Amino acid sequence: MNFDAAGPYLIALCVSIPVYWLLLMLKENRVFICCNRATRRAETKLYTHNNEPRTSVKRFTGHANDVDEDVIEEENRVQNLDPKNVPVRMNKIQKIYGGVQAVKNVSFGLEFGECFALLGVSGAGKTTLFKCITGEVIPSKGELTINGFDVTTARGFHEARK
Repeated sequence: MNFDAAGPYLIALCVSIPVYWLLLMLKENRVFICCNRATRRAETKLYTHNNEPRTSVKRFTGHANDVDEDVIEEENRVQNLDPKNVPVRMNKIQKIYGGVQAVKNVSFGLEFGECFALLGVSGAGKTTLFKCITGEVIPSKGELTINGFDVTTARGFHEARK
């Protein structure tokens, strides 16, 4: 191997590995706290709308003119479904973390073999809904059944596993 061709690059690589490893360890041990605050402020500006706090973004208010006709139709359909005859049924699910309402009155029912997608903007509560379905999070209000078992309680989720 010709040291003149690859030598400087190998030396630079061997020197940079311990340097970057040391920087990573310092970052993991929160040595750069002053830099983290400045970084968080910069990230916050990236994720605000017109330099307003994220909470000022218009949310669903619950008024009749805010709701799509298909949403009302699905809510009425789910209301009339027998939970024992539907694989997955969510009826007016709500989840509140502290004072923040992550999910507000979501209703849908899934039939066997049905393809399902949950769409929404960032922060709409999609992940929270899936966490409710899997039992990772218990909904604050509403009915959630899987194959007829009420999984809004830990007891109901364990009964469904039997």
